Amino acid sequence: MAARKESKQTRQTQILDAAMEVFVHLGFSKARMDDIAAEAGVSKGSLYWHFKSKDDIISAVLYRLFQGGLGELRQIKAMDIPADEKLQRVVQRLAIDVQAMQRWQPLMAEFYAVAMRHGSVQQYLRRYYREYIELLSAVIDEGRDAGIFHTDDAVQAAFTMTAAVEGTILLAALGLSDEGWGQQVENTLLHVMQGI
Repeated sequence: MAARKESKQTRQTQILDAAMEVFVHLGFSKARMDDIAAEAGVSKGSLYWHFKSKDDIISAVLYRLFQGGLGELRQIKAMDIPADEKLQRVVQRLAIDVQAMQRWQPLMAEFYAVAMRHGSVQQYLRRYYREYIELLSAVIDEGRDAGIFHTDDAVQAAFTMTAAVEGTILLAALGLSDEGWGQQVENTLLHVMQGI
């Protein structure tokens, strides 16, 4: 039974990899299930066995792209190290993640555009960012309680850091940075941290 479950997960991973490629090149609206099946090298029936609709695939891709960041932040928050070191690790991890995600930027931008018109995508992103800001603000609160940080509003500081990352990615995507995306995010966040 375990081999069957692994086979199903392997096939779903293969389909999601293909879907991400198709979405990057065609966008959500022009991509068809036929395109995804062809890219994945599976029959259309197999594709529909794993995912009932293109919306299901979009949801799975959304989860894949965004969920890793929360897990990493939870792990860092739980570490038994001073809050400033935790925040430094968050910055380093974000820089690595942003650099790795650079090729998927068209897909990320499309998710934000879709979120303005598609309630479930908007809800997912809202929940994701709320939890991210909550976890980040807990680290900042911890540092403030230890006398390391001096902000009087940890939630606003976490919001600012999150907004700085998203804004930096947008500006880098427009070609306004001479640095690699990851390095630019790290530089931006280190500058923001000076105010905390």
